Amino acid sequence: MEMTKVRNIIRDLRSIRKKVGADLVDFPFDRMPIDDDLTSILEVEALFHPSGFLMDRGMPVFVYIRDHTESGYLSPQNARKIHFYKCRKLQEMKQQGKFEQRYRKTNRDDNRYLIDVKRWTGKGAEKEKEVVLYPCQYCLAAVSYQCFHPRMISDEKDKIVRKFDAKVAFALIRQQFEIFRQEVENRKLSSANIPAGYPSSWEKISREYRRSKNYTCEHCGVRLSRAPGCLDVHHKDFDKQNILNSNLVCLCKCCHARQHKHYRLSLYCKDLIKREQRIQKIQHTCP
Repeated sequence: MEMTKVRNIIRDLRSIRKKVGADLVDFPFDRMPIDDDLTSILEVEALFHPSGFLMDRGMPVFVYIRDHTESGYLSPQNARKIHFYKCRKLQEMKQQGKFEQRYRKTNRDDNRYLIDVKRWTGKGAEKEKEVVLYPCQYCLAAVSYQCFHPRMISDEKDKIVRKFDAKVAFALIRQQFEIFRQEVENRKLSSANIPAGYPSSWEKISREYRRSKNYTCEHCGVRLSRAPGCLDVHHKDFDKQNILNSNLVCLCKCCHARQHKHYRLSLYCKDLIKREQRIQKIQHTCP
């Protein structure tokens, strides 16, 4: 009953905020502490939100495997990773039935996590050590954390992973989740059944995404800062409403044309891209 009253108050406050046009502000009491083991398949299923993020009681959470070896405790590079998105690794673990009883969910943002350390020498196991854990790289790419991309050189990726800040990650997740929620709410649709058509904020999202990728095609590598009109943002699953970073990829119009059979490529744009490819000594990929 008390939780119902709280939810009603939050809903009323949200309605008032929208009417007066006030911006969102983070308050300490907005974050209920979450730090529990996942003990059932129902808990696991509840975490996987349609947006792709891991959510608990309306708040983003991290999950990680609690049991670690001694080498994992001594070095974050050898330790198990934290996850905050429905990435490939989590889906594999879920399909194999290895999720419940092993993973722990938390919304701690101090970059420290409670683990059990299994010793290979000595007596028994050392229980409940607080350690620093590194994030899953699939999850980093999903929210484009610090412009992280799998095709970055190893040194750049390692630098981003080592300097990972949970507070920044939570802020990015909340921002992208709010975009997802607003698009669903504005159309009064189920998030599981969104029709075709670009969202109203697509122009801004596309512009910011291309800027974040330095106006570079993620397929052929040609940089089009001098011809940004020849660069598109493609939806990997062809769902124009799925605007999460994990579903977006920056493509020159030549590479984009290969993804859509009906795509018409102008000769003017094709020539511009070829010219930039020659200048940058990149192999031509135009159809």
